[in-house]
Amino acid sequence: SLLFSWPAALTWVFTLVACWAINAMWGLEIFFLGLPGWFIATVLYVGLSAIQQPARVRAAQEA
Repeated sequence: SLLFSWPAALTWVFTLVACWAINAMWGLEIFFLGLPGWFIATVLYVGLSAIQQPARVRAAQEA
């Protein structure tokens, strides 16, 4: 069983950094960062999960 989800953790960190950068560079108010943050998090999580999934399948097959 998986005790820690790297895709979820990295998504949180990268999304926070990206939203902070958007706020710092373009001055977008925090109220309006929700939607871009949601899209960034969705793309990151799906991508990182797709990367992790084949590794988990291979590890299960080898065990």
